[in-house]
Parts: sequence; C-alpha cells; structure tokens
Amino acid sequence: MRAAFVLLIVGSGLLVSMWSRFVALLLYLWFALFRPQEWSWGALNQLHLSYVIGLALVVPSFLTGAWPTVNHPLALGSLAMLAMALIAQIGVVDPASGWQSMDPLAVAILVSLLMVRLIDTRDRLLWTVMVMAGSLGFYAAKFGVGFIIRGGVANLDGIGGMFGASNEVGVAFSRAVPLMVAVAQNAPRLPIALVAWAAVPLSMLGVVSTYSRGSFLALVAATLAFAMLHRRRAIALSGIAVFAIAVLIVVPIPVQYFDRLQTIRTYEEDDERSALSRLHFWKVALEMASEHPLGVGLKNYQANYDRYDFEDGYFGTRRDVHSTHLQVLAEMGFLGFMIWVGLLGGALVYLFRIRKRARDERLAPADRRFLQTMSTALIASLTAFIVGGTFNSLLVDEINWYTFALIAALDLVSRRMITQARSRTAGHATAA
Repeated sequence: MRAAFVLLIVGSGLLVSMWSRFVALLLYLWFALFRPQEWSWGALNQLHLSYVIGLALVVPSFLTGAWPTVNHPLALGSLAMLAMALIAQIGVVDPASGWQSMDPLAVAILVSLLMVRLIDTRDRLLWTVMVMAGSLGFYAAKFGVGFIIRGGVANLDGIGGMFGASNEVGVAFSRAVPLMVAVAQNAPRLPIALVAWAAVPLSMLGVVSTYSRGSFLALVAATLAFAMLHRRRAIALSGIAVFAIAVLIVVPIPVQYFDRLQTIRTYEEDDERSALSRLHFWKVALEMASEHPLGVGLKNYQANYDRYDFEDGYFGTRRDVHSTHLQVLAEMGFLGFMIWVGLLGGALVYLFRIRKRARDERLAPADRRFLQTMSTALIASLTAFIVGGTFNSLLVDEINWYTFALIAALDLVSRRMITQARSRTAGHATAA
C-alpha cells in the first residue's frame, strides 16, 4: 500500500510537472528529504525514481530557459565549493570514494541553483519551506511520539541516505524545527498551522530520542537563536523554560540520557572515549591540511587517516573526522575552508539584512511579518547546522545546499517586495 501511495504521488507530480517547473522542484525536494523509498520499505528502489524526477526537473527547465541562477554570491560560493572539490580530487588516495561523493554534491548544487531561479515569489518560497519542513517534520514528530510511548528508549536508527544514522538525523531534525515554526506562522490555512505547531514539540523530543549530544547542542543553539531574535524575547525565553519543565515532568526521560549529556562538560574527567576521539580526529584533520593545502580529496579523510594517526590506532582505523567544518579543511584545503566560512558568514549577513528590510513601513503588514519570521527561522536553522555540523561530517548532505538556496531566494524575493512597495508608494504620491 505504501509503495502504491508513493507511486500515485510521484505519477501525479510528474504529470503536473509537464506544465510547471516549480511543481517538479517541490516533488524533487520531497523525494530527496522524505525518502519515500525507505518509507515504503525499499519496494521502489529498483525504479530509480530520484533520477526520473531529477530529469523531469532539470531537462524541461533547461529547454524552457529556466537556467540555474549563478549571479548571487551564495550561488557563486556553492559553485566555488564544487570547483574546490574537483581540484582536490587530483592525486587522491581513493579516487572512487571522491567521485562517488562528487555525484550527489554536484546534483545538490545544481538543484539549489535551480531553486534560486524558480522560487521567485513569496508564495513559492513558503510552499518550498512547507515541503522541506513537512518532509523532515513527519519523521521528527514520529520519533518524538515513539520516544514518549516507549518510555524514553533511544532511537538510534536514521531514515536512510544522508540521514542514515542517529547523529545525522538528529541534526536534520534540529534544523527543521525552526522551519516548522515559520510554516505555522505563515500557513495559508489554519489546519496547516495547527499541524505545524503540534509537530514542533514532538520534533524537539524526536531530537532528544536520538541520544546524540551534537544534535542536542544544535537544538539548544537553534532554540536560543530563535528566542533572542524574537520581538518579545522575554516571553519567548519564558515559554521555552515552561516547555522544558513540562517535558521533564511529563516525559519519562531516562537517567542515562542526562548522564550522556553530562559528558559534554566532563569528558576529560570521565575519560569519555567518544568525545576524546573527536578531539583526536580534529587534530589529524589539521595535520592533513598542513601537508595538503589544497586538500586530500572529497571523502578521502578516512583513506588518509591511518597515515596521519599519531595515536597508532588507539581510536581505530580509517576513522571519520566527525566535523563538517574540519572535513572541509582536510578534504578541500585552506582555500575551500575560506570559501566555506564565507558561505556560512555570508548567509547570516543576508538573513540579517532581510530582517532589516522587514521593518520597512512601506511593506504591507503581512509582507513584513513574512520576511521577519522566515529570516528568523533560517537564522535559527543555520545556527543549528553550524553547531551540529561541528560534531558531524555533513558536507555532502543535500539540505546544506538547499538551505543556501532558500536564503538566496529569500534575499531576491525580499528585494522585489521592497521595489514593488516603493513603486506603489511613489504611485500613490503622484496620484495625490
């Protein structure tokens, strides 16, 4: 039944996609983030629907002149990251791993550039956020419900693909929570808003259910960023405190979870092997970067790890770097790392500029609210990634590049909204 339901959605979406490139984009994003092939227990794996949907998006877009946007700084930064990945591929130890990861990275960046082109209105941006938040929010809320029902038992499984493990899926849920709030604040229908609001606390419990310390820190960072940017900061912080107290009273969170969180601060005293190993992996990444200024190649940290492991296998062999930011440094070199920092910093700068535009009195109240709430949600979501990505290797994850595309699209849409508001104001003044 699940497979038939997915085929019905995909078939209907592909049919409508013949007339609308934007519908094709939404279908692709839903398939990429919801991963219905796993939801249907792998019954559709042989059909390669992701390739079919991708072709339905890319080919007609190119034929109709909807070319990827490359004139926005965030779009140029994404292309520069892809270029650095290609340069670092020269002379790598394990070329197969590099090319295998290059394929999803290139596809994700191509789709992100098409997103900037196709998301050209406020409504389209809201629909895109609804699809992305809903795709992840379904699983996040499901994890939260299961956490309550099972009495706080950890859920260490992912949902497949780039969300294959608890750490990865926990960070993704943390990033999705602020987007769900934005959907609830701007939903076109009351039932959608109510569902989104209900999914927010359940999704936060879904993050807790992964027992991932990095995901917990990402959720805390996103929550604090959202609260500090709220117009009524005191009320927001009070609401968060009340929710936290209610969770501690009602939800049966095991003592083991708090013991695990305690090791974030006391890992050295407790000789907590997982936390100590991460510090070692990060030092190894610095050693690799110092010897290979252009990087050791995409997904080649593991292939080079044993050579640079100064602990002689104490933490195992062919280990992962466990940090997106240091993964960029080791695998794409210093220039790639500078571009990456520029992307993250530039994205935040654009979002704060959009928040400033939201205060323009010439905008309609609904438009000001939209820009303010959406930029706030994206700041909180990006903060969750910056913190969560410090402890997990998430460079190739598609959601990164879709987030940059959302920010670029929101920047362009907000400029158009300001221009239109100025034109209306000038027209009214002339008429007067």
